[in-house]
Amino acid sequence: MLPGYMKMLEAEDAIPMMLPLTAKEKELDYFLEICGGFLMTGGQDVSPSVYHAKKEAWCGSCCELRDEMEQYILKGAVDRDKSVLGICRGIQFTSLSWAFNGIRNFLMRQMKTAER
Repeated sequence: MLPGYMKMLEAEDAIPMMLPLTAKEKELDYFLEICGGFLMTGGQDVSPSVYHAKKEAWCGSCCELRDEMEQYILKGAVDRDKSVLGICRGIQFTSLSWAFNGIRNFLMRQMKTAER
């Protein structure tokens, strides 16, 4: 995380913490309980697997463990009504993750309605 992000959070009386890069739900649940909000920052490309696409040649480096971790954190934060701020990759990840899931859920509802 860039030092400027830490300083910005401290200026707002937040206590910045960097989460471990893990998909262990027990560890992530701990942070979901103690943290009031989450800042998702820039970095590698969002893995196309997040939005169920194949990786193209032009896609940059990805960190699937980070994507998995951030998906869990994002869903857990929203479920707990916690704040989430995305910057650069963070907002791309949030948009792709929620947009795909929203579109998929909408289509599934439409298919179920059509079956009736």
